Amino acid sequence: NLTGAGHPCQKVLSGHSRHVNAVKLTKDGDRICSGSRDGSIKIWDVESGTCELTMMGHDGWVRAVDISDDGLLAFSGGDDKTVRSWDAQTGVL
Repeated sequence: NLTGAGHPCQKVLSGHSRHVNAVKLTKDGDRICSGSRDGSIKIWDVESGTCELTMMGHDGWVRAVDISDDGLLAFSGGDDKTVRSWDAQTGVL
């Protein structure tokens, strides 16, 4: 049982094949956007803990992620010196 600041871990989201470098929770708290050294950006459903979408496009590590307040767009920055904007519903770049 993992604990942090006196609270037990609620869920473990598994799916990236390398270290996770960035995580962002949507404003409504329903989804999480994560970026990894494996070059992927994932959108997760908080309640179920399932990965809804995986986006690939960076050459190298993903260092930063963000998601718009309405949850429609995801943004990522990577070691390839690019910032990318994604449709967070379909994964289209």
